[in-house]
Amino acid sequence: MHGYRADRAFDGQNELPGGALVLVEDGRIIGVEPADAPVPDGCEVTYEPGTTLLPGLIDAHVHLCADGGPNALDRIPGFSPDE
Repeated sequence: MHGYRADRAFDGQNELPGGALVLVEDGRIIGVEPADAPVPDGCEVTYEPGTTLLPGLIDAHVHLCADGGPNALDRIPGFSPDE
């Protein structure tokens, strides 16, 4: 288990007053606690002053009509319906 402590945290709807301690195990969030919560025994904590955490934020956006190549959006008008 590893902990990440931040001065500010946002849960997608609200700012978490005073920040948060986010506990992660095997790549999964297992707890979001107040920033001043005690750390479980043996849990190493990473803290960078002035940081903000967004626990659980997943970048799930997609690009349905372009790739990441140069001028991708500029090429769209030239695509055929199959492309």
